[in-house]
Amino acid sequence: MDSVTVPVVPNATTTPIPSTGEALVRSAKCFGRVVCKLFIAVPYVLFESLSISTEIICGVGGAAVGAVRGGSVKLARAAGAKLGLCEKSTKPLKEYVIKDFHRGTNLGWLPGQIVGAAGVVASLPVLVNPTMLIAEGINFGFLGLATTGFAYDEIKRNGHSCAEDLSKTMLSDLRHQFRELHDFLYGDKQP
Repeated sequence: MDSVTVPVVPNATTTPIPSTGEALVRSAKCFGRVVCKLFIAVPYVLFESLSISTEIICGVGGAAVGAVRGGSVKLARAAGAKLGLCEKSTKPLKEYVIKDFHRGTNLGWLPGQIVGAAGVVASLPVLVNPTMLIAEGINFGFLGLATTGFAYDEIKRNGHSCAEDLSKTMLSDLRHQFRELHDFLYGDKQP
């Protein structure tokens, strides 16, 4: 038989919780956190998606400018080298394009914030429409119940639940992922 490797969380307790009441309370808190955070996450993801899309569009414009700028520099330096006025450029065109893509995304930050906020405001009638709220409530409630079931089982069995931890850090993890994407677009972080 093959052995199974189980990841260990250093601060997790591994003693089962015999108290059904305590496990139910902890899993009910998990349900509440999941449902509330999903209602917050929908407009947040909409805002960030519109913002990042606008920044990428500005970045593409910057990359086009970089291609033209880099190409003209390379042509001018090549012509100057033929005339003996300067040395031929050894910098690849890719560097101009990437640098100006990052400049474009940096310039696109403010328009991205405006477009993101306008998109959320424009979608509010859809998001708070009673039919949509019922659909979201059913969807989020089902997800919350599924998470609660897993959390209850893990808490009862192990005294610790990954679903419970995830419900506590859901929004901060989401925010960190968007921040890393922004940093990548701005050129502050490499993939």
